[in-house]
Amino acid sequence: MNPLFSLGNSQMALDSALLIIKMAAKTNAPTIPLDSVIDVNKLDPAKLTKIAMETGNKKLYDIAWNLKNVKPAAKPEPRLPVVVSPAKTNPNVVPIRKGKSTKSIQEILTYCDKYRNTSILGIGLVLQRAFEIKDKPKKERVITLQELTVYWVEELWKDKRVPRSHKFFRNFDCTGLQIKPILKNDDKTGRKRYTTGPLYVALRDAVEFCRREGIIKDEPGKGKFVCTIKGADLHGAWNKLDEWLLDRINNAS
Repeated sequence: MNPLFSLGNSQMALDSALLIIKMAAKTNAPTIPLDSVIDVNKLDPAKLTKIAMETGNKKLYDIAWNLKNVKPAAKPEPRLPVVVSPAKTNPNVVPIRKGKSTKSIQEILTYCDKYRNTSILGIGLVLQRAFEIKDKPKKERVITLQELTVYWVEELWKDKRVPRSHKFFRNFDCTGLQIKPILKNDDKTGRKRYTTGPLYVALRDAVEFCRREGIIKDEPGKGKFVCTIKGADLHGAWNKLDEWLLDRINNAS
């Protein structure tokens, strides 16, 4: 790049501009930062050093050293002005915040009747157990997902109508006096993690659905929940839930 200078309406080359500056002999002449005129990042200090050594140009060597050891000042990025438009509202009208919508009881019943996967079955299992213990003392009416899973394994194992080969018994030891989940070692943490059997997975997804739809609510304590008023109303509106559960369980074997 060959920089041009201007004087009045005339342009001149660098050598002419330097001559005029010397002739003017202005003692307080301004310093012109080169990094504002050229992109110094494109200059290679190694090449400049080589040229300086070959030509014996000490000034060029000093420039190369400065480029290598001193970072050029960062140029401020242009910023666009932020324009904030005032919110338009009609007179005497207060904006209403929309809350998170949930399904009605009838919509939940239609939803559960329409689909037949194990997560939908889990909704009925979660509701049935949460409703059964809702009137017990405070410590007894709250339940965790793991407690819920063991409860249903025990109940289904006692029910002779449910085949012993049912997949809901997978990853549980039902041969002893007490039903126990088979824990597996986690290769990442080195700890034993809870079973991820089909029943646990179905109940885990169902608990999340029930929590989101207001059928259950969280209680103080790790992972504990309890039946809500909406959950009780849903249980009362669910026609023959026991028969629905048995039919879905046997069809999920």
